[in-house]
Amino acid sequence: MLRSCALEWTSNWDDYICLVEFAYNNSLHASIKCAPFEMLYGRKCRAPICWDQEKLKEARTRQKSYADKHHRALEFQT
Repeated sequence: MLRSCALEWTSNWDDYICLVEFAYNNSLHASIKCAPFEMLYGRKCRAPICWDQEKLKEARTRQKSYADKHHRALEFQT
């Protein structure tokens, strides 16, 4: 995995070493039948995308409560 990334990103492969490490630690290994992270910590790793989704959910909740507080009912005449 590291070799293929080093060949693809020849000039700046060291910038991507943390991504390669993350991919390696969270990929299934046949010898232990789980990911190294899961073996070490006993749970699946939460990817950064999970953090973003949680932050978006919190922001959506805050925005909804703000909108609900300041909402005025509109009346239309026909």
